[in-house]
Amino acid sequence: MIYANFTKINSDLLSLYDSKKLHHAIMLDGKEGIGKSDFAKNFTLQILGSNNQNHPNILYISREEKKEIGIEQIRQIADFVNKSAATNDDKFVIIDSACQMTNSASNALLKILEEPKAGNYLFLISHNSSKILPTILSRCYVLKIFPPTLEEFNEIARNSGLKLDQQQAKFLSEICDGSASLLIKEGDNLSKIYQLFLNSFMSNKIDDQILKMASTKDFNFMVFALIVEFFVNRLLKTYANVSFETFFNESEVFASLVGRVSWQKVTAQIDEILRISAKTDRFSLDRKISIINIFNSLNNSL
Repeated sequence: MIYANFTKINSDLLSLYDSKKLHHAIMLDGKEGIGKSDFAKNFTLQILGSNNQNHPNILYISREEKKEIGIEQIRQIADFVNKSAATNDDKFVIIDSACQMTNSASNALLKILEEPKAGNYLFLISHNSSKILPTILSRCYVLKIFPPTLEEFNEIARNSGLKLDQQQAKFLSEICDGSASLLIKEGDNLSKIYQLFLNSFMSNKIDDQILKMASTKDFNFMVFALIVEFFVNRLLKTYANVSFETFFNESEVFASLVGRVSWQKVTAQIDEILRISAKTDRFSLDRKISIINIFNSLNNSL
């Protein structure tokens, strides 16, 4: 599904393509998870007049989990653009994500960009253009992609089968930071666990439902880590007297915490909380124990 920001870009790129002025290398740069890769796929299929996600005229390059895109993957592009097309149509390469390449892969891609071949177009997906070689950036037509509006975000939720009230929709828009992929994958869990986490501070004990969820094999610990980060940032804003819209029973929880603990005690625990979160994800530590330790690190300082 294409939303407002992408609709205008789609129209502009089609116009350039039809007038044979489309740049051979286009970078879509914006926050991770907002639909840049899906847009590139949809656009190329639109040009090719096909619904075939495995169209022979499209090469999709992506990194393996927790690894960078390597030089062997970029060499696939050179082979792809040098071969005759399966049809008479143009060929397209989508690199997701171009900001996560090794140095050798970056240099190999630069060579390809320096010698573009007619009828071949590259889409570079990026969520951190500062990590891309300036020489690569200078050879790309860079388009800045912005996150969906709240209205568009709500539409994504509805189309994904998420039934949200107005408060839940606003909460998910903020904690997901516009990431449609995070909303679709973890929207229900983010809303549920955050409310349980807030209630835990009122009872001075981590809610048993959180620990039960953490015991399941499909539980994503980084969802809990994101919730903790979101909570701490908003608590610190409360200490700093920064106004913001509160969700669920945040006002009650923050008022209780601020009334019985100093700013210094809270900030002193942040490094320890981040350390526990990072080690749990990196070394696959016991998630229940980590959640209890994180909660206690906060609650004991409060």
